[in-house]
Amino acid sequence: MAYVGITERKHSAPELSSVAISINGTVIDEVIDGYRTLKVAGRETLSNIIDPAEVLEGSLIVEERLPSRELVVTYALKAEDGQSLQERFKTLRKQFKGELEVQFKDEPNTYYYGKLTAMETVPDGTHHVISTFTIFCPRPYKFGDLVTTSGDVTIDTFYQPRPEQIILEVAQTVNRVEINHNDYRIVANGTFNEGSKAVFDFDPKDMTLTVNDVEATYMVALNSDFENFRLSDGTVTSPQGDITLIAREWWL
Repeated sequence: MAYVGITERKHSAPELSSVAISINGTVIDEVIDGYRTLKVAGRETLSNIIDPAEVLEGSLIVEERLPSRELVVTYALKAEDGQSLQERFKTLRKQFKGELEVQFKDEPNTYYYGKLTAMETVPDGTHHVISTFTIFCPRPYKFGDLVTTSGDVTIDTFYQPRPEQIILEVAQTVNRVEINHNDYRIVANGTFNEGSKAVFDFDPKDMTLTVNDVEATYMVALNSDFENFRLSDGTVTSPQGDITLIAREWWL
């Protein structure tokens, strides 16, 4: 039987935290010495916010909406001396530039999107701190992996997600294209040459249509369902060519 000596045990790498955080593909627990994710709050399911108006008998619901999501991450950071600790804080802070794609080890196929809004102040005179940072997610949903199909909706559509992208490869030159899915229809008017690639991008911050990589959102008809397009069971189709659907599941 082989035995592991005390010295070998002392120098073995610590086990990765069960809630280790990944930001834009970088596992912070792995790249910053002395850092460890301890716990995460805010991943639980969210409740609807109801705005009622009192009437003679009970209330009427005036508005029903979902709140945004906040992830509060508690972490430990330690170092041998004050200078090393400050250097590690600098490295940690660099991870939070711009919009963040956030994952946790115990949710390997789940993504959150947001921005850093707070880092708790830590006490002076210590080389081992426990503190928190907060990531504000304006979109409250959790998001699944990207799934690409030829138009079939294969993801769970309980929350009726928007597509990420719909790509149409135009079969022959036309002056109008349509994207159809159940009760939704997107229409774009203009010249679409044979072989053109029309990409409808549903990013809520900047919904766009590009044709052969040229911005062409102005072609989308004003009465189209571009902004309120949602996926449910069925298939996304177009009479003008072949569809590529890129989508992901949403859930709370």
